[in-house]
Order: sequence, then structure tokens, then C-alpha cells
Amino acid sequence: MINTLNESHLHEKIKKIYACEYSAVTEHKIESYIADVYSQKNGIFEIQTGSFSHLRHKIEFYLSKKYRITVVFPFAQEKTILTKNKTGEIISKRKSPQHKNYYTCFRELTSLVSFILNPNFSIHLLPCTVIEERTAEKEKVQTKNNSRRFLKDYTKTGKKLESTGKTYILKTKQDYRNLLGTLKDKDFTFADLKETLKNEKISIKERNLRSFVWVLEKTGIIHRAGTDGKKIIYSAKKI
Repeated sequence: MINTLNESHLHEKIKKIYACEYSAVTEHKIESYIADVYSQKNGIFEIQTGSFSHLRHKIEFYLSKKYRITVVFPFAQEKTILTKNKTGEIISKRKSPQHKNYYTCFRELTSLVSFILNPNFSIHLLPCTVIEERTAEKEKVQTKNNSRRFLKDYTKTGKKLESTGKTYILKTKQDYRNLLGTLKDKDFTFADLKETLKNEKISIKERNLRSFVWVLEKTGIIHRAGTDGKKIIYSAKKI
């Protein structure tokens, strides 16, 4: 799962940003559900900072009622790690070497693949600059939800939003195809795509890139056009 942003501060901050931008209300009740942001003109906005799989039933309900729904996915494009001791004194502050991008989001988007081509559904990929706050521990500890594969000598205490970047909107097939860059009108292999993004100085782990390809193939935005030895050749369908 993608390392997602902390629920409290970031969720609230981005919710207010969207409410202001779209002249909307927050915490709007729609039958048994509460929409993060609701605009009569622009529909529902759900700000999702955790696992997308938890959103499925909510999205299914909104779409069944013919609402327009936009899932907003904030991700940490830039991150500063601020570590404090137990008394709150800052003991270190450093830039994280990890930089998320639009493509890393697709590991979570696999959960929403059945909604992607619905005309009432769209996704906003929102790059953020954040400060991740940590408290140093005397020994290595597990998280409250036991999610750590390896114990760490710190506890994450929250993330704060510093700024937001340019939102990438995913609504049409063309929006997804455009992420293929120069390959959007060509046949290509996975290796070709990896090399193309590398040449564009886009860093992405192979498992995240495979999730991107999987989503595009599953939705029919690209299809398998043949093989080159053991390599699968993909082709982007014309819109």
C-alpha cells in the first residue's frame, strides 16, 4: 500500500481548501453517509488519505443515486521529517529522500478500477509538501495497528500540510493515456515505459509502475497487442 498522509490535520486542511474553491459545504449528510465536501454544482468530493478500499461502498452508493463524485488523493511529493523527544524538543529535522508522484498513486487506484470509466466519477491527484512529525523512542516499537514489518525507534505523531502543487485530474480515457507521455500513440513494452519515464526524470518503483499498467489494461485504456520474445507489447486504444 502507498504510504498515505495522516488523516487529521491534512484531511481537515484539504477539505477546507476544496470547500472554499468550489463554494461548497463540508460534512454534508446524504442518507446514511457523510460527504467530506458537497457542492450542488460540482457534486461530492471525498478526500482520501488512507486505503481506498474503504471507499468502495460509499462510491457505489453515490453513483447509484446519480451523484457526481470526485475522489481527492493527496500524496507527499516533498516531505520534511521533524523528530522530537518526549518533552517536545526538536532533535532533528531533515528532508526525506522519498518523492511521490502521480504514478505512485496507482497502487491505491487498483481498488477503484471498476469506477474509473463511469462518467460521474473522477479522481484528483494532489501533490503536497508536508512535515511529518515523529517522537523518538528509546527502543524499537510497533505501531498501534501493527502495520510495521520492521520495528522502528520512533512513533509517527502526525503530518502537517505546508503547500499543495498542481492537481492532475483523471476523468477521461485521454487523461490516463496522457500519463504514457510519448508512448500514448505507440506500441510499447513495460521496459519502454520504464525507460521513457526515466528519461523524463520521473522516479518510480517497478511495483508502482506495474500497478499503473494494470489499471490502464483493466479499464481497456491500453491492450495487449502481441509479444516480443517474453515481453508483452501494449498499445493505447484511440479515444
